[in-house]
Amino acid sequence: MFSRFKNLVSAVSAPTARSTEQGFQVLKVNPDSTADQAGIEAYFDFIVGLNGEPINEYTLQTLQSTRGTTLSVDVLSIKGGITRTATLTASYSASAALGMSLQWCTDIQAVADSVFHILEVQEGSPAHDAGLEPFGDYILGFAGDNIGAINGETALGDLIGSYLNLPLPLYIYNHYLNITRQVNIIPSRNWGGPGALGAGIGTGILHRIPAPLKTGERMQAPGETLFDGAQTDEPGEFLTPADMAVAGSTADGMFSPPPIADDPGFEALPMQTPPPPRRTGRPPTGGRVASGLDDYFKEQEQKSKELDVGGVRTPVPGDLPPPPKAHSTAVAVSAPAKVLLAGGYLVLDPAFSGFVLGLSARIYAVVRASDSAVSSHRSVITVTSPQFHEARWGYTAKRLDVEGITVEPASTGSTNPYVHLALLYVLTYLAPRSLPSELDITILAANDFYSQRDSLAPGQAITTTHLESLPRFNKLPCKITEAHKTGLGSSAALITSLTGALLTFFGRDITNVEGKRLAHNLAQASHCSAQGKIGSGFDVASAAFGSCVYTRFAPSVLSAIPEPASNDFYTQLTKVVEAEWEMKAESFEMPRGLRVIMGDVDAGSATPGMVKNVLKWKSEGGEAAQKVWSELGEKNMEVVALLRGLKKASEEGPAYDEEIRAFGGKKIGEILETESTVGGLLRALYHKFLEVRALLRLIGEQSSTAIEPETQTALLDLCIDVPGVVGAGVPGAGGYDAIFCLVIESGDTIGNVRKVWGSWDKAKVGPLLAREEKEGLRVEDAGALLTEA
Repeated sequence: MFSRFKNLVSAVSAPTARSTEQGFQVLKVNPDSTADQAGIEAYFDFIVGLNGEPINEYTLQTLQSTRGTTLSVDVLSIKGGITRTATLTASYSASAALGMSLQWCTDIQAVADSVFHILEVQEGSPAHDAGLEPFGDYILGFAGDNIGAINGETALGDLIGSYLNLPLPLYIYNHYLNITRQVNIIPSRNWGGPGALGAGIGTGILHRIPAPLKTGERMQAPGETLFDGAQTDEPGEFLTPADMAVAGSTADGMFSPPPIADDPGFEALPMQTPPPPRRTGRPPTGGRVASGLDDYFKEQEQKSKELDVGGVRTPVPGDLPPPPKAHSTAVAVSAPAKVLLAGGYLVLDPAFSGFVLGLSARIYAVVRASDSAVSSHRSVITVTSPQFHEARWGYTAKRLDVEGITVEPASTGSTNPYVHLALLYVLTYLAPRSLPSELDITILAANDFYSQRDSLAPGQAITTTHLESLPRFNKLPCKITEAHKTGLGSSAALITSLTGALLTFFGRDITNVEGKRLAHNLAQASHCSAQGKIGSGFDVASAAFGSCVYTRFAPSVLSAIPEPASNDFYTQLTKVVEAEWEMKAESFEMPRGLRVIMGDVDAGSATPGMVKNVLKWKSEGGEAAQKVWSELGEKNMEVVALLRGLKKASEEGPAYDEEIRAFGGKKIGEILETESTVGGLLRALYHKFLEVRALLRLIGEQSSTAIEPETQTALLDLCIDVPGVVGAGVPGAGGYDAIFCLVIESGDTIGNVRKVWGSWDKAKVGPLLAREEKEGLRVEDAGALLTEA
């Protein structure tokens, strides 16, 4: 191992045919210039050769007089000390032929050594609070008014001593993400541990910046790029040059000692005590960086912001997750409402399926770091739902030394269990190594999720005209716990949209199949935890995947996740959400020309009690109950098959559209079976809905459960008598609070159905504007949503 190290030191230190000890440092690269296109990088790159020949400080004149020609330059990067050849085609611009600014440097290796590698960050220390990342982060220089490199450990000690208990601005390069950011750290001797930073820091040859990681490359610990792991009997005469003198200082206590490597071939050089820091009126910078580098650091700060979402290196099994970036860009994700048209109660049974439609009404979650946020181990999270009174919840997320994150409600104010657990489950799974210090989340809900009757004048009837006149996110004069829900799955849409937005904010792609599956699994886990039971999950499935024929997962999947306070919560949660669940969510799209319309009935039902009664009937009813149960399952799937038959017919030509419009003016139950293929399918579908309703009423009678109460039966019978109505029913578990109608979207069918609702005198029935929609989770325009909030 040490023979390889000696060879490396020789290769780095010995003169070569073309010396790389001096060259032109690149201070700035103009966007879209020939230098930019060749991948030249400001600050880190040095021009060390021109057209195969060595260079000197006078070579700049040659470079400045090359307009219109092609040059071959040797470029040395201090990231890994790698030299490459780049081809530059000079433009005819008199001011910027090559599109870069250069400065002569007589000691490139000194620049390479003028960085400080973060090796260890202690919990609760100033370095930890500032979000410094062990192994990945390097201190490049001072970021105050006098931007400067920090030349030597004494200069760093002086700088820190001058900023005790004051914000110290530093430029930090992260090797894992290949970006530079500015960090404000407040050195202190009173944080509760050793050192003013609470960080182990190394400098010297073993702590130079390595080459950037390639996609899929494993993250390496310090020294792994130098040794192949082979053992040798050769004496360990070469020592790790951890010559960061202040790292082990006991005189001023500014740094905690760096960790000692486990490899017995490593030793630490004796530590030297640096002189006490100077106390001057102006903080020392240890030397000036050329003014052109100001532009570089500003560009890198912008690059860090632009990389807020996405761009994370593809992880390899066994890797620690890379640190997230400091976010400033807002992201937004929405999830749809749902209506279970077929499969009520049976969807709880893995042996049967449910037919659930996603709706155009959506809940939106917007996640953004506040403008003043910095990277930290702790995040203050504020969640608001501006459509309701006092709908503001505060949480504190904190990174633990061990695996996991805690998310605790603020000491004052109310909490929302769905929001709280979504935050906890997603952040625990992601395990970000740093967090934005302040995170703002806005939740917006389409009006259809809540009854808008309170926005009416006393005695005024709710109509589509009134609903369409309301703001998109209408503010209700009540608390969210007092709002009347319409049964469209608000809690599932809330948790799923928030889960998707958090995943997106931290760089995960939820637009593909795997991303939606991850969001679904996490949302199912947190939703069941918030409800205190493992339900069927059809509402979360439709929120994630959209309209589908759904077969549930086994309850044992989620029962494997322990309580969040347990030691193995992170491990088990990760294992569960990344596993392939035995469930189905087969995508479904409504046939062209058909539409589902929803009616909000001003009443309510206790769904949990209804489900309990039905399941008790099934378990105690013997073969007779099982026969009814199975027959209902068959009828439900026959509804799906008939709709798929109509979907196929709609794809066979324009004749379908003419037929469907013609049938819109007829009572569907009176269509002759032999009239046409489309007519036959519509007639069969009409009667199949009647059979499903009859079986649900039978189960309701035998279980003493008002699945389709008499008043609902009477209203539905009036609806299906309207020309163009293909079917009707009570969605989900049934009860008093909602009805649906499947109608042909032509003529006056929809208006006539809503007239029936408006004239119903047994209860107030109001229309909802939502219609069926295929899509599930969707990334939205965050800026536009915040404008409307």
